[in-house]
Amino acid sequence: MNIRVIVIGFQSRFFGVCDAASVTERNVVSMQMLLNQDIINKCVCHKCPVQNQSECVHTQMAELKNSLKETPLDPHKIPKAYCVNGKSLCKGIDHSKPCICGSCDVYAKYHLSEGEPGGFYCFEGKSV
Repeated sequence: MNIRVIVIGFQSRFFGVCDAASVTERNVVSMQMLLNQDIINKCVCHKCPVQNQSECVHTQMAELKNSLKETPLDPHKIPKAYCVNGKSLCKGIDHSKPCICGSCDVYAKYHLSEGEPGGFYCFEGKSV
């Protein structure tokens, strides 16, 4: 029997069809990790020592409310959720500081410790 699984993501940004045999829990979690308000609200990136000295990040945080009103969301204007968005374009990210990704509810909810990279998403890129 060949079963097909259809996954539709948040904000109509993802639509995928695949064979059920190729779907693992990790794959489904990865497919569901799309930028949305819930992830942005739970994200702790803005508290992280890795980026708290970046003037660019501070500017983006000051403009965050306006950036969240844009449709579609521009991930490069949101200094959060790098595990979903990928690397920060801001300068001043200091990877010698301790990463706090492991303390984030998003990290726990989506089992990001099982993916790569395991943290420092702001300069390593999004979780896969």
